[in-house]
Amino acid sequence: MSRVYARGPRAVKWVAIGGCLLGSSLLAVGAGAGRPDTEQARCDEERLGRWSRLLQQGEAAAVLDSLRTLHTLLAADARWQNLRGSALAAAGRDREAVAAFEAGLRLDPLRPELHRNLAAALVRLGWTGRALSEFEEAVRLSPEDAVARLGWARELVRLRRYGAAMEVLAPARARAGEDPRVATLWAEVLEGEGRTEAAVQAWKAVLALAPGADPHRHLGRLLRRTAPALARDHFDSCAVLDSTALDCREAVAALALEQDDPQAAIGALAGAIDRISEEGYQNLILALQRTGRVDALEAALGRRVPTRAEAWALVALARREAERSDAALEALARARELGPVSAEIWNLEGVLRAERGEMEAARRAWMAALELDPAYAPARRNLESSGH
Repeated sequence: MSRVYARGPRAVKWVAIGGCLLGSSLLAVGAGAGRPDTEQARCDEERLGRWSRLLQQGEAAAVLDSLRTLHTLLAADARWQNLRGSALAAAGRDREAVAAFEAGLRLDPLRPELHRNLAAALVRLGWTGRALSEFEEAVRLSPEDAVARLGWARELVRLRRYGAAMEVLAPARARAGEDPRVATLWAEVLEGEGRTEAAVQAWKAVLALAPGADPHRHLGRLLRRTAPALARDHFDSCAVLDSTALDCREAVAALALEQDDPQAAIGALAGAIDRISEEGYQNLILALQRTGRVDALEAALGRRVPTRAEAWALVALARREAERSDAALEALARARELGPVSAEIWNLEGVLRAERGEMEAARRAWMAALELDPAYAPARRNLESSGH
């Protein structure tokens, strides 16, 4: 769009949009003219508000398409560059968004929202140092800008600069402590600083403000050592609220095994056998072994092959208890292939060989166990009882 000058009776063509004309919001300067075009300025303000709302509704492409021809407004008003940058950012075009925000700041370097939005785009590009500076400038220009404070503090937390994050976040907490975003980040800061009791209270406050899986996850982690039963309840709530929270399922199972409740561990993990971690799968195998559910264990092995030697040792133990010694030895062979082989694995090999009457092979296994760990008492006792 070009500037419009009032020069005599020449008519100016306008395009109507929603009752307003696509003209310039600049001053109409000409012979005898010295007042702003208030009607056009009003229309521009209406469009700015309307397109900002459109962007908030997720219509970034439509906003960018509408802005393509508004060269005059973009060149003269920092707010329109902010709108363009925000739309580019929403479309995932962060490098172009940075350029738009920078163009806006050249027009008006005192607009805090431009500094804040530029910082957010820089974060997504991984340019942390400059992002921190832009967040800081946004807060300097507008100390009550909670979004800028949150962005600044969040980056400091990511860098583990918890003390600095606390200083940045404290004013926002004093003004808007019940904002779930502020409360959540405050809890993360306390947890990062190792202030466990305060962090527990902070996460409980988050849970009261915004019930969800994540506060339960954090509370479970914080309470795992001092209050394992309560921690298990929180992890269980996390898993119920978020079916994709496999870490919470695995934590429930691990705690259930520690509390001698293998059936609960099976319940937490069996439905996600293809998605849990290798550690979680090993715990499922352990739970199935402890409950004597060898057929269920064999079915699990048909769906997923363990990649840890310890897991195959548990399979061998379960098969031994089911009097399947050949299959148990096969499992131990898989364990040795995967390695590293522990003293416990060699001791179990010796026990299996002895039960089959293969005493020389049994003694060799127990001696191998003691070579790995001379203090491993079960292997020493077994070797001594064998008459060696």
